Amino acid sequence: MECLVRNFRYKRDEIDLVCRDGVVLCFVEVKTRGRRGWHRPAEAVNSTKQRNIIRASRGYLRTIGKPKLTCRYDIVEVQFERGRLVEVHHLPGAFVPKKAWGRARQRTGG
Repeated sequence: MECLVRNFRYKRDEIDLVCRDGVVLCFVEVKTRGRRGWHRPAEAVNSTKQRNIIRASRGYLRTIGKPKLTCRYDIVEVQFERGRLVEVHHLPGAFVPKKAWGRARQRTGG
């Protein structure tokens, strides 16, 4: 996977990473947590956060003028314990746009 853009902002929304995985454009949310928490970092990406990422991704697609690319929404979990990195977990296709959130030209890819 090749990182194209870090911290892309569109209006009030942000995407941590925009990457290319072959022919698929990936919008990646990075969540970092300590190991002591009861929940996985990905659980913090709730429906509101997903909508924000999707809005920003649509803005990115408009910016580059290629709205018909195959897109995927990933989460990367980063976990630390006592200040040391203990796990990095990539969740490709962690969520998909819902029709109720507006017309999406994106398609999920795998």
